[in-house]
Amino acid sequence: MFIKYLVIVLVLLPFEALSCIPTDGTKVNMTGTIEMSEINIKGKIKKFKSIKLKHDQCFKPDRVFLDTVLYLDVLQPVVPSTISLNLGQQYVLNGEALHWHTKHHYTKVLFSVSSVKTLTNK
Repeated sequence: MFIKYLVIVLVLLPFEALSCIPTDGTKVNMTGTIEMSEINIKGKIKKFKSIKLKHDQCFKPDRVFLDTVLYLDVLQPVVPSTISLNLGQQYVLNGEALHWHTKHHYTKVLFSVSSVKTLTNK
């Protein structure tokens, strides 16, 4: 029975998604630099803090709004008021990757931050 289930999953899921970062509430670490990003929404420029990753990361599809994997190098952090992220600083962020679903989210994947480790900028 297990083999049958595994075959079904492998057929339905793109191979590359198996090595992608989960977007289902699993805690993961992201390393990057905090930057200001801009997006044009209906002629208005919105500025927001973002996490600039060292290189593109693959994110699994959510099977609700998005059925393909995403390769991104910028994420919008969702940060609790107890955590402060400084522009230009490098961090290892622990938290959850989540797909974008509302107009207040400016990147296709958000990163809900649980904890941070500050890295020495070089």
